[in-house]
Amino acid sequence: MGSLLKETVYPSKHPDKLYHEYSMPNYDNWKTPKVVKGNSMLSNRIKIKGNVLLVNKLNVHQRRIWNVQTSFEDSVASGEFLPYISEEVNLEMLSQVLLSDSSTLDLISLSSGSSNSQKRITPEEFMKYNVMFPTDIKEQNMIAKLLNSIDKHISLHQRKLDNVKMLKKSLLQKLFPKDGEKIPELRFPGFTDAWEQRKLGEITSLITKGTTPKKQSWAGEVNFVKVENINEETNRIYPSARISLEEHQTYLKRSQLQDGDILFSIAGTLGRIGVVNSQILPANTNQAVAIVRVREGNLNYIKTVLQGNAIRDYIRQNPTVGAQPNLSLSQISEFKIGVPSLEEQVVIGDVFRHLTHFISLHQRKLDHLKELKKGLLQQMFV
Repeated sequence: MGSLLKETVYPSKHPDKLYHEYSMPNYDNWKTPKVVKGNSMLSNRIKIKGNVLLVNKLNVHQRRIWNVQTSFEDSVASGEFLPYISEEVNLEMLSQVLLSDSSTLDLISLSSGSSNSQKRITPEEFMKYNVMFPTDIKEQNMIAKLLNSIDKHISLHQRKLDNVKMLKKSLLQKLFPKDGEKIPELRFPGFTDAWEQRKLGEITSLITKGTTPKKQSWAGEVNFVKVENINEETNRIYPSARISLEEHQTYLKRSQLQDGDILFSIAGTLGRIGVVNSQILPANTNQAVAIVRVREGNLNYIKTVLQGNAIRDYIRQNPTVGAQPNLSLSQISEFKIGVPSLEEQVVIGDVFRHLTHFISLHQRKLDHLKELKKGLLQQMFV
């Protein structure tokens, strides 16, 4: 039996030290450290050395548990932590147990306080939480090694994902002219002409929006797209509701979606972009989503423009503020975009198409690894 709590933190003041969150196997082994005064604050500090588990007593739902490894004689921790030292259990294995949501929920139930933001857990309450784990240290080590290996792969794909997102953000700033300018900071070889300004309504054949269905059973033959169905990082659309074919062809005929339509959220969450592909058709949408159907130019380029800084500045300057912020179809139509030659549009559009593909790829791998680890935790620890 044991009690635990988990999360990984990398303190900025000590980047060379990895802080993990670990468990407390046995209340009888609880160590009572010396209490010393901190140098910078008057509150009590706990003197620590070696491998120590620090459990934050406040708001356990935040999973602030750090496994501190230090050899400094003067290391101290805030009195807000419950400390624990043990050499009898593989703490890495125990830390993995608390990656499950169920463990955190159990610990929340053992906390007490006047409000959700002030709930605390005491050592006695913490020790009421029990989990089953193997007593054989070799098996503990093997479990820790397996789960830590998955963690490394998760971290690797998370870093790759973050790097691609940062690259995309940087290129969105440099490959498009700044406000009032006609030439971008960064340009591909062979392109020197100044860009022109065009209203979005001038290069599209349709800018409209959907309507709320009369029948809201959300069952039928036609996908119905809402703002929350649009992944703003990958621009993919994942419909979760359906409407009848009859309503799609009559009452909602105006907002029937086509392959290549750009969906642009115009109510509540503004500026989320998705691109319709044939796999989700037939499909329709509601009044919180504008349908932008491109007539001139490169689709990938125009989609990218609608994700850039210019549209974000436009949204900040032009939203109608009511019960929730929104943009009108006329405001979308009047939005001016920088337009280079079609050839340059294609090159820029392809760059961001590939970046979006890599983001989607790493996100899928990351989600798969997290689900794999979640499944293993459920099967290993009953």
